[in-house]
This record gives sequence, structure tokens and C-alpha cells, in this order.
Amino acid sequence: MQKIKTPTHELLEKYRAFSWRKAMLADVEADPCEIAVCDEFLHPLDETLEILKMQKNKKSQRMYWIIFFTFMSSKRLFGVPEILDEISSAYMPIPRSTYFRLKTQALEEIGRIMENENASK
Repeated sequence: MQKIKTPTHELLEKYRAFSWRKAMLADVEADPCEIAVCDEFLHPLDETLEILKMQKNKKSQRMYWIIFFTFMSSKRLFGVPEILDEISSAYMPIPRSTYFRLKTQALEEIGRIMENENASK
């Protein structure tokens, strides 16, 4: 079965690549301009995820942790079992089926938040 990637999913994969690149650049004392390019890409997504995190309902909190450990964690996780273990230790256990359902909903919610943020600017 082929995975269907939404634009938000692809954006979060780029986020992960940029954050790893930024960490690598910091380790080798790279040109500050290169780090600034990474920051310029990362900042809007950080703000969007902060909005999701600040929503006080249980579902939004779970969606935040799913997105965090799937795409944003500096710890490199391989596969859903490792992601679920990290979510369990940081927040609360969730079933595998709930992970996939909430991940899809989280990607949609992040897309909506970003659209709303862009429309208000």
C-alpha cells in the first residue's frame, strides 16, 4: 500500500531535514547565513505547532505529541513502535490505530492553522 503524502506532511518532513541540517551546521561552526536560512524555514512551523500545543483540549495535546515525535524530535526514531514508546513516556500511551487517525487529523489541523495565520497577515 502506497502512503499518500499531504502538502503538510511533506512540509513537516522538510522541517525535520532543516532542523537536522541546522544542528549539523551548529556543530561545525558554519556560516551564520546558512543557519539563518534554516531558521527562516523553521520559525513559521514552530509558531504553528506552538498554537496547536497551547490548545488545552486533550485531543490537541495528543496531536501535538504525535507530530512532535513523528517529525520534530531531535532523537531519531525509526518506525511507529518507537514513536509510540516515546509518546507513552512523554505524555500518555495511545493505541496504534489512534496514532494513525490522530496523525491524519493533526496534519489537517496544522494546515488549517497555517492557512489562518497566512490569511491574517
